[in-house]
Amino acid sequence: MSKVALVLAAAGGYVLGARAGRERYEQIRTQAQHLWTSPRVEKARGEARDAASEAGAHAKDKVTEASGQAKEKVVEAISHEPSGSGTSSSTGAHAPTPNDMPEHPAAPGNALEDGASGTDSTGGRHE
Repeated sequence: MSKVALVLAAAGGYVLGARAGRERYEQIRTQAQHLWTSPRVEKARGEARDAASEAGAHAKDKVTEASGQAKEKVVEAISHEPSGSGTSSSTGAHAPTPNDMPEHPAAPGNALEDGASGTDSTGGRHE
């Protein structure tokens, strides 16, 4: 086969394939559009939308309820602590206050200048 015949055959195949491809694409697009707008599919879409909305509202209620319960537990835990102690009844950890915090390490007169750490193992200041 000559080069010219080969090029003509390839060009013809391309044109016919492109035309058939476009026609098939249009056929599929039209069928999909008819399916999407059919009453059964529209009904199913509405039901799915309603179910999702209901599920979202239910989840919102559950989250609101859980956060309210968590808030109550925190408020209850805080109200049972002796005021000003800064200790947690479950861990015994010391919550630092501004008086417990060391001064800036480079501040004149700070205990860190002479090599002391300035805090004990619980984070409290010692002098």
